[in-house]
Amino acid sequence: MLCHDSEIIIVGGGVFGLSTALWLARGGYRNITIFDRCAFGKNWYNPAKGCDGASADIDKVFRMAYGEKL
Repeated sequence: MLCHDSEIIIVGGGVFGLSTALWLARGGYRNITIFDRCAFGKNWYNPAKGCDGASADIDKVFRMAYGEKL
């Protein structure tokens, strides 16, 4: 079991990485670091520009979480 002062590293700043970090922070963990391949703010999701990443594809997110048939 992790202590609340443990150093936590999350690789990937997509939907699941950020959701995990948020869940941990709400659980009292404070020493959380997120590593992503792009600099913060460089690839903001903009629906007008279209989806440029799997983490922005809501259909893929639901298929990964719940399977092909809902």
